[in-house]
Amino acid sequence: AVVSTQSTWATANYINVSWAVEVGRAHTVSVYQVDNLTYKDLLDQLKAKGQRQPDYTRALIKEKLADQDQEIATTSCKVTLACPLGKMRMNAPCRASTCDHLQCFDAQLYLQMNEKKPKWMCPVCNKPALVENLLVDGFFLELIRSPRLPSDEHEIVLH
Repeated sequence: AVVSTQSTWATANYINVSWAVEVGRAHTVSVYQVDNLTYKDLLDQLKAKGQRQPDYTRALIKEKLADQDQEIATTSCKVTLACPLGKMRMNAPCRASTCDHLQCFDAQLYLQMNEKKPKWMCPVCNKPALVENLLVDGFFLELIRSPRLPSDEHEIVLH
């Protein structure tokens, strides 16, 4: 098949498709119009999607602390409020719904990095973390926004 396109700002877009007829063979042509979304567009979409409820993360913390499969009992869990990518305090803590760890990363920084070099891998567990699976974590968002948390505190211990 030969495809030629013509496009200018002043005229309509045209797509010309031609192929040689072959008896017994069918052909399909698909045309997709796509938008190139910036990290800001994706961040707006992520925030508009809402956040994972704080109670979900609280239940996950309780589950991890009560895990009886481990030989050594876990009575606390340390997490950092600094993004593992930029080492700065997160503003929009998120993680993929496909991840099973507590640690979050900053959504804006993650989206910016993937805009420049798309890898879409979780910086915590190295599993795929696609944009459609990202969720802002309400529990960590509450922690970060808490007036009781000093601005220079980046690690917390959960009991």
